[in-house]
This record gives sequence, C-alpha cells and structure tokens, in this order.
Amino acid sequence: MPKALFRADASQIMGHGHMMRCLTLADALRTKGWHCDFLCKLHIGHGQYQIEARGFDCYLMPVDEELDSSENTTLHSDWLGGSQSKDCAQTSELLQIGQYDLLVVDHYAIAHVWEQRCRQFVGKLAVIDDLADRPHDCDVLIDQTVGRGAEAYQGLVSASANLLVGSEYAMLRPQFSIRRAEALAKPHNKSFTRILIMMGGTDPDNATGKVLRAIGDQINQHSLKITVVLSAVAPYLEDIRLLVQDVGGELKTGIEDVASEILVHDLAVGAAGSTSWERCCLGLPSVLFTTAENQTLIASNLAAKGAVINLGKVEAQSLLDLCSLIEKFDANPHLLEPIKRSAFSICDGRGVDRVVKSLIGDGV
Repeated sequence: MPKALFRADASQIMGHGHMMRCLTLADALRTKGWHCDFLCKLHIGHGQYQIEARGFDCYLMPVDEELDSSENTTLHSDWLGGSQSKDCAQTSELLQIGQYDLLVVDHYAIAHVWEQRCRQFVGKLAVIDDLADRPHDCDVLIDQTVGRGAEAYQGLVSASANLLVGSEYAMLRPQFSIRRAEALAKPHNKSFTRILIMMGGTDPDNATGKVLRAIGDQINQHSLKITVVLSAVAPYLEDIRLLVQDVGGELKTGIEDVASEILVHDLAVGAAGSTSWERCCLGLPSVLFTTAENQTLIASNLAAKGAVINLGKVEAQSLLDLCSLIEKFDANPHLLEPIKRSAFSICDGRGVDRVVKSLIGDGV
C-alpha cells in the first residue's frame, strides 16, 4: 500500500485552513488505496482530534519557542514553533521510519532548504502554497488562488516542477461537488432572510464579534436569521455565544456538513480564506473581509470576477458599508443574482480529483 505523509499545522493564530485542505486531499488519496499520516506541531488548537476523527494517525512534535534568526527566511517563520532545521530533522526521521512514497507540505514557514533536505527520503514531494513569496524544492506545486498564473512561481520552483495553479484546483470535500447540482437548481432569490457568518475557524482577532455588533440592530429590525460558524477552539467563542444569543441567532461549532449550511442561506459574510471556494462552488453570494494579509489577492480577484463584494479590512467604514449592503439586499433581493452566477463560475468542487490525478495518475 502506498503511503503519504502530510506536514501541516493548525493553531489559534494560523487557523485550520491548511490542515483542512490537507485532510481533503488525504481523504481523496485514501479512496485510491493510499495510507496517509499527519505530522504536526503541538500548537494551541493543533487539531489532532480532527485528524484522528477522520481516521488518520497524527504524530505531534513539541513546540520550541527559540527560533534561530539565521533561519528566519519566511514572513511567517514564527508560525513554525521552532527552527526549520530541527523540524526538518524530525520530519526526515519519520520519513525514513515510515518509508513514505509522497510528502505533502502545507506551511507558510517552510521553504526550499527544508524541502531539499527532506525530499531525499521520499519518492515525491508536493507543496501546497498560496503566497508565491519564497522558493520551493518540489515535484508538484498546488496553488488554488483564483486568477493565479504559473508565472507567479517563475524562479521560485524548478522548470521540471508540475504547477497546478488556479481555482480549478481548489480542494473541496465531496459534499460540495455532490450538492452543486442542487445549488444550481435553486430558484432566484425572492426574499432575503438568512445570513451565514464565517470569519475563519478560529478568528483570532474576533472579526465575528465586530460584525455582529455592527449589524445587530439590523438583524432585529428586519427579522433576519443568522448562523455563525466557528471552531470549538476559537479564543473568543464565549463572547460570540453571548452576542449570537442577543440577536436570536445560532452558533455552530465543529460542523461537518458545511454544504447544507451554505445551501439554506441567502448571503455569507466571511473572511477571504479557504471557505471562499466552498461558498463559490455552491453559489452563495458573499461579502468578504480580509482578516489576514494573504487573503488580499483572493478577495480582490474574486471581486474582479463579480463573485463577491470585497470590503477589505474589518474597520469602522467597512462595517458601515456592510450595514448599507444588508439594507440594499433586504429591499432588493434580486441584486444577489449576478453575484451568485459569478460565484458558480469560480470552481466546480472537483479540484481535489484533478490534484490526485496529477499526483498519482488514475490508479494507485
């Protein structure tokens, strides 16, 4: 049985997006007969329980707070929880013990030196990235950013690397492609009643709370129903729970069937992270905020295609703009239709199938 090792982290600071897209790829590889394991750092909110709940083994490495300044080679070096050299040594040891065929790396704090050292112990190395800000030593590079072209990685990867770039490679769980036909068949919006708030799994800056405080009066005035989706390890979870109660909404944590939530709502207010592809696949019009610098390009490219409304950072003026949009959609629900149509065009939910085919071909 072929084997894959995933090196990815989750935490309250970096969120769970990297881990979740790796889990999606691991699920897909398992259907092709692969055995998949995960190697993660013991950050607060590391997500081991989610990995093991999906049936994968998760090996944990301790966090080393001391970072060698000579290895501070990426903008997100402090996300690693230690030095790249020590991380690489521990990963290499597991690669040799486990005799893996494929190593998948999804981490903003890891770059080409780490990859070069590790790839000698594995048949193939794939990198998942969406920054295009550092060199990689890999066989396959996957970047699901909408509007991204292969030229973004010119000089950052070898000429022989296989580039899977663009939103057609967005890796979504099967529930999204399965429910897409249902979403496409939904009738036009004749009313505007339900808002889904998804400001990131952990939402470390409490953007959710800022949004709820800004639109609370409108929710009550227009009898709108809201659903907030957060991780169970979100640091401001109890604050959000109280705010949601004040407006008669519903807070959901750790939900698996996100597709069903998307299908029953009229508008999403969300961060421009990995859940953007899920909402686009099912045609849910979205108002986006950028809660991290790496989301800026995603939000602007989606807005340029008419698939979202991009309000930028969560600030006083952008929150006022959100209130104005809610008033507009409440008065004219049909204004959501062109956004919905454009969102559908971004991705079809089959990106993970394309990635798997490129990684291993049609079979095992």
